[in-house]
Amino acid sequence: MRKSSRKAVVRETAPGISTVADAGLPVGEMRMTSIRLQAVALRKLSYEETTPVQRAARAPNAAPERVSAEVKLEGTINLRIEQTSGTPLVELLLSASVRPDPSVRPVAIDVTLAALFSAGVDVSTRQLLQFVNDGGVRLLFPYLREVISAVSTRGIYGPIFLDPVVIGPLRTDAELDRLIVQMPADSVRA
Repeated sequence: MRKSSRKAVVRETAPGISTVADAGLPVGEMRMTSIRLQAVALRKLSYEETTPVQRAARAPNAAPERVSAEVKLEGTINLRIEQTSGTPLVELLLSASVRPDPSVRPVAIDVTLAALFSAGVDVSTRQLLQFVNDGGVRLLFPYLREVISAVSTRGIYGPIFLDPVVIGPLRTDAELDRLIVQMPADSVRA
């Protein structure tokens, strides 16, 4: 079979991160930029009844009513270098505190999820941090919504469904630079 000599199309999705390949390589020799979501884990979960409320029994087939809730989101980014391979790893912690109207759902739910991101050899430490900062929360938020929905559905007051939200970057570029500066110089990929 003959190799194609056409050049690949490169689309830049973030500064310095291309999704297809370097345009200088033939199509049969593409090199992909790789950032991987290695793991998602539940770090903390609490479900507490704040004040008991007398509720009428719901019909078994009734659709759950939508309940508005105050949601507080916090995110933390931690950078570390894996000692065995020298690969940069970024841990993202996303915490949510959900407080619905106490007259309807007298509960308090606190959830913390952790996600671990890693990158291929062609991705710098700065690019990995930038990706997690800009898009990591958007990747992790559906997991958070599912945990809150699943836990509240099993409670006596019924389900709480979080609406999708628009989430911006967690940290400024200067804060990301400070994370990189704190690492040993020989462990940071340029």
